Amino acid sequence: MEPIIRRMITRSKRYIIILAVIPLILGLVGWFLPVEKEKPIYIAEAMVSLGRYDDSDMNDAKKVQRMLTHQPLNSDEDEPSNLVIMTPSEDVITLSISGSSNESTVQRLNEVIEDFLVMDQLRYEQKKAIIEDLIQALKEEVPNEETKIEQQKFLFELQTELFHLKQASILKAVESKVIEHVAISSKQRGVLGVLVGMTISLMWVVLPEIVRRETT
Repeated sequence: MEPIIRRMITRSKRYIIILAVIPLILGLVGWFLPVEKEKPIYIAEAMVSLGRYDDSDMNDAKKVQRMLTHQPLNSDEDEPSNLVIMTPSEDVITLSISGSSNESTVQRLNEVIEDFLVMDQLRYEQKKAIIEDLIQALKEEVPNEETKIEQQKFLFELQTELFHLKQASILKAVESKVIEHVAISSKQRGVLGVLVGMTISLMWVVLPEIVRRETT
């Protein structure tokens, strides 16, 4: 062990200037090295309550999640690849999109929601029209004594269903937040450079002994 220590001390004395300069140079490089500041990331978020009109595709959060994630709503535009949809409950979805521009990110998410609400309204109106036509047809029909009770019961069920129909709606309007990237300060880069330099200097002294031991 003593010969190893003596050789390491001798090597340190021989290259003392180099061993001292390496941490100094790397510390100065780290201190003065210009670092480009990363652009902030904007995240637009919103929450939508799904409709209630007995549509298995439009009223189920999981199915809506898959539809919006994999299928463009607007045939003229590609669906944003970074659209994220979560399903906190069976009839509520949260949507978020990230981007480098606040205005563009908010606009893209608004377009996704608007397209979905247009499709939802179409399905809702179709369902509503069917029920209203059935109600009107029942009211115009003249029942006999045997079917009068069943007719009134069916009419009541249809009116109840019509009353409880609900379109999708926005629970939380689109809002954006910004995520700033904190750059490492000059002082921190300088300290890091010194530490890296000290590690290199230490390896300069120790590594030859490790190689000597492996080869003997």
